[in-house]
Amino acid sequence: MDQNKLNMFLKNIFFIALVTSAQETAPPKAELMLESGGTDIFIGESVTLKCQVRDGSKDWKYKWHKDGQNFTKYRTGETYKISFATLLDTASYSCKGRNRNIFSDMSNDLLISVSAHPKAVLTLESNWTEIFISESVTLRCDLQGGSVEWEYKWYKDQQEISKSEAGDKYKILSVAQSDTGQYTCRGQYRRRTVMSKMSDDISVTVSALPKAVLTLETGWTEIFITENVTLRCDLQGGSAEWEYKWYKDQQEVSKYEAGNKYRILSVTQSDTGGYACRGQYRRRTNVSSEISTTLAIQVSAIPKAVLTLQSNWTEIFISESVTLRCDLQGGSAEWEYKWYKDQQEVPKYEAGDKYRILSVTQSDTGQYTCRGQYRRRTVMSEMSDGTSVTILAIPTAMMSLESGWTEIFTNESVSLRCDLQGGPTQWEYKWYRDGQEIPSYGPGDKYTITKATLSDHGDYTCRGQYRERRSVLSVGSRVLTLRVFDTPGISLKQDPPGHIYRGEHLSLTCSVQGVSKGWEYLWYKGPERAALANTNSSTSDGSNYTISSAALSHNGEYWCRARRGRDQYYTEYSKPVKLTIFDVPEAVLTLQTAWAEIFITERLTMRCEIEKGSTAWEYKWYRDGQEIPKYVAGDKYTILSAGALDSGRYSCRGQYRRPTVLSNLSNELSIQVLETVPDSKLNQYPSTEEIYTEDHVTLSCKVGVDSAGWEYLWYKGPERAALANTDSSTNDGSNYTISSAALSHNGEYWCRAQRGSHPFYTSFSDSLMLNMSVRPKASLILETGWTEMFSTTHLMLRCEVPESSAEWNYTWYRDGQQVPEEHTGERYTVTDGSGLYTCRGNTTDRPFYTRMSEALSLGKILLKRKMLLSVSGLLLFSPLVIILGCFCLKRNRKEVPPPKEELYLPKTIFGDDDNLDGTADSAMYFIPESSGIEGNKLRSHPEEGEALYISSKKLSSFKGTANPAPPCPEI
Repeated sequence: MDQNKLNMFLKNIFFIALVTSAQETAPPKAELMLESGGTDIFIGESVTLKCQVRDGSKDWKYKWHKDGQNFTKYRTGETYKISFATLLDTASYSCKGRNRNIFSDMSNDLLISVSAHPKAVLTLESNWTEIFISESVTLRCDLQGGSVEWEYKWYKDQQEISKSEAGDKYKILSVAQSDTGQYTCRGQYRRRTVMSKMSDDISVTVSALPKAVLTLETGWTEIFITENVTLRCDLQGGSAEWEYKWYKDQQEVSKYEAGNKYRILSVTQSDTGGYACRGQYRRRTNVSSEISTTLAIQVSAIPKAVLTLQSNWTEIFISESVTLRCDLQGGSAEWEYKWYKDQQEVPKYEAGDKYRILSVTQSDTGQYTCRGQYRRRTVMSEMSDGTSVTILAIPTAMMSLESGWTEIFTNESVSLRCDLQGGPTQWEYKWYRDGQEIPSYGPGDKYTITKATLSDHGDYTCRGQYRERRSVLSVGSRVLTLRVFDTPGISLKQDPPGHIYRGEHLSLTCSVQGVSKGWEYLWYKGPERAALANTNSSTSDGSNYTISSAALSHNGEYWCRARRGRDQYYTEYSKPVKLTIFDVPEAVLTLQTAWAEIFITERLTMRCEIEKGSTAWEYKWYRDGQEIPKYVAGDKYTILSAGALDSGRYSCRGQYRRPTVLSNLSNELSIQVLETVPDSKLNQYPSTEEIYTEDHVTLSCKVGVDSAGWEYLWYKGPERAALANTDSSTNDGSNYTISSAALSHNGEYWCRAQRGSHPFYTSFSDSLMLNMSVRPKASLILETGWTEMFSTTHLMLRCEVPESSAEWNYTWYRDGQQVPEEHTGERYTVTDGSGLYTCRGNTTDRPFYTRMSEALSLGKILLKRKMLLSVSGLLLFSPLVIILGCFCLKRNRKEVPPPKEELYLPKTIFGDDDNLDGTADSAMYFIPESSGIEGNKLRSHPEEGEALYISSKKLSSFKGTANPAPPCPEI
């Protein structure tokens, strides 16, 4: 056995024995104790634990456990110290001992709790931080998790302050302004140096108590009963948190409304006294402001007004002055005055205690009172007793004329009278002419002019003067105008003036010019001035002479004059008025337009004639017996745009400038308004569709109704261009004539009609198309051959219409005159040879005739033939003649050189008809038989190559054989 294994085996045997021995004896128990500090400690404090096995041995070593976990080995020493505790040191601690191979039991657990320092919380136990002097303040410091083991420290503005009592509260029983500051607190553990965290600070403000200031808002301390008073209490530095207390004579009085005002709505004398106020803080009944100074209020009784009338009489005339005076018992200069009449306030025009009416009127009569009103206040005195004032109307003088008229003549007597209520016993009288006072010639209330002169002319008035109060004058009388004349003038007027018609009411008026009173009027007729009995009772003086229904017998001259007075004073005769009585003229109604049947929207004018040229008549118009309005002055009635309702029987009558004169009803005109616009119908004459040039064509336009007054208008082409109508065969232009048709007349034609000075148009007609065809032309041919001319005594002419299949008859003309009618065939034999011949074709169908052929002169042709026969005779008898003839021919050809191979025939042979081929300068040439032309024929309208035309601008050749015989010279 290895030595090491043996040693290990022995150790194990020793250990088993040792354990067995230990099991037989109970192991000792370790005890854990707190040697210093406590089990509840704060961060930073120290704790010492002590572990001990009580068996008397000192060789024990100890091992420490925290929350059941070993955290140290066995070591000597029985204590374990935590010098600066932290929160991690909070745990349950235990320990056990070891003495060699002996182990103690685990000790009891000891719980160590490490806490953070508590936070101090400072509170102000009152609900406000603004505190007034002498109030108490309590601050309280609370520690989170604190206990009775704590004491408290207090700080103001970070300086520790002493505290006079224990506990967690700091009290200031009566604060002063020096107590204002920032307060904090903290806790200190009893018998330990542990301090809590400092609290947050609280600001405490100590304010001085405000001073109450009492003011009187009404502005015065002397107040009258029933006035209202408002006192106002203001706190210097106060806020809305204050309430107010009120005192009268140092006794608190109740207040009926919130706020800082004290109102007495209607004071009485018991409200007299000294008033004061103070403020009391809301919710803190022990906080009151300083009391205000005392304000004395004096309540006085309202004075009574006394009204007196300062004049010596209460009956006052209009325009006099009145003075009333108002006195106040105990009043002062601070009073103003109000005046009342019949309990209604009246305006006052001046300051002071007097009320003056400088010029009274009757409306000023009444019961007057007055009262005072304090200036700038609504205080009114008691109303005075009433004083009655009676205003008498100043009587109006009434002037009367005893003689009965104001227009007088020189030397007449006039008496005026002035009347006043009360009569001459109370009043004296004053007289005025033209505003100037005049002396009176008669006693009392009368003024007499015994013999009037022109100087007495004027406006007269009078007035009275009161005997007791001479300043009182009556109202002046109305003006009475006396007009004094030397000799009265008289005038005669006719009503109505001007023409008088039979049956009219007529009145003649006679008047004395400027003198109209007291006159009686007399009437006369004729040059001899025969007196007329006036039956007109409409005027008492007979100044009107009336003819109720004028008749022809009333014609003549009329005169008048007047008289008046006891002396039967007569005026001169008036100038005569000559009456001429006329019959009422007849009204005649005429139609200004030429037709009574009109169309809708057409214009129509009627005229009513009474007296030609007279402007004195107005006109009334009637349709079917009913009067209709007239829109234009004068004697014409115009329907500007006729409608269906304008149809009817029209009449008129005249009304003279006087409504009573009416003419008879005129004749009637029947007017019919047609509701459709008429059509225009267009026709063609002849009506054939094929029209040839030179045809005579007439277009006719007609309105399909009454044709009165129509004028016809013509148009051509799709655009309806207006055509000037030169056809004078009709006055109204209803025919449009083309006297000789040409191709330019092709086209579409229209028409319509108009009538009236303000044109009324029909509708356009349907269009009519004219298509023009060229009229065929006759061709005149000389059939006699060239060689036959030497042996024949006559010529054969033939007339034909080229390219026509119609059956033609022909008319022949010689020198423009038609040859006898039996020559109607196509051939015509000329025996005498001379003359200018033409022909024309005729047929029974359209185009009926052709254009005239070109003219052919046969006289020159026969002359040339004679010349040729003479020349040929000479050639037979003498070569010399031939030589001479050729020489002459050559000479002639130099003077007028003809074209080679052509027989030149001057144009004059055939005439001057310009219509041969449409050119004016064309010429025809005759071609001899040697030219090769078939038939040796000369045609006016030849076929191509058979005839030659040379114009002034162009030379045309023909087809045929060459080298014709040279022409003979003209002789």
